[in-house]
Formats: sequence, structure tokens, C-alpha cells
Amino acid sequence: MMAHHTSLQPAYMAPECFDVENNVVTDKADIFSLGVLLWEMLMGRRPWARLANPLAVALMVAYSGARLSLNDLGEDRCPPKLGRLIHACWERDPARRPAAAEVVKQLALILQQIQHQPPRQPSSIADQ
Repeated sequence: MMAHHTSLQPAYMAPECFDVENNVVTDKADIFSLGVLLWEMLMGRRPWARLANPLAVALMVAYSGARLSLNDLGEDRCPPKLGRLIHACWERDPARRPAAAEVVKQLALILQQIQHQPPRQPSSIADQ
């Protein structure tokens, strides 16, 4: 029989989930988590992996307002529209995060835009 690990994952949690005075967490917390999942898929690594302590993640996200960086990705990997969507998912104020239907719509538009772009030719040193 396989054991299931069911602990919370602070790296994916919205800032309001760490606020002990907040007794209302809405579906907008899931939108924040979706932004983290999109980041993880683009980057190919776990979020906040350098922070071994879950409390450190909570402090960075909830109290310092830190967010994961998309700066290491080129536009071919993360189009500007996708970057803006991810950042919108990470808004500090849950009411300012997009609704799930809006995220789906934006992702569909981004995919359509990518599919209609001509393929880029890899640059090589010999071309210079």
C-alpha cells in the first residue's frame, strides 16, 4: 500500500492563506496557486526550492510580497501576455486576481497566438 503525503505545500499557497487573522479564503487562492503551477511548468523546477523552510516561503510570499521571477525566460518560452497573466494571478489582493474563466480565455488566446506565429529559425554563430 502506498502512503500519501497530504501536507499543505506553502510554495503554492496564496498570501491570504498565511494570514492568521483572515478567516475567508476564496477560490482566488486557487488562481494564485495556478500561477505558481504555470511558473513551475515554464521553469522546469520546483518553486522556492532554495528555501528549505516552509516558514521562510510564507514570510517571503505573505509578508515581504515576494513573487517568483520570470526574468530568466525569453519571450519564445514565456510570451509577454503569458507573463502578465501569471503576474495577475499573483496579485496580493485576491479580488484583483482574474476569475478562472478569464484565465482559461487568456490561455486559449495565448495558445492561438503562439500557434499562428511562424517558427523561429535557430540562430547560429555561423550566421553572423
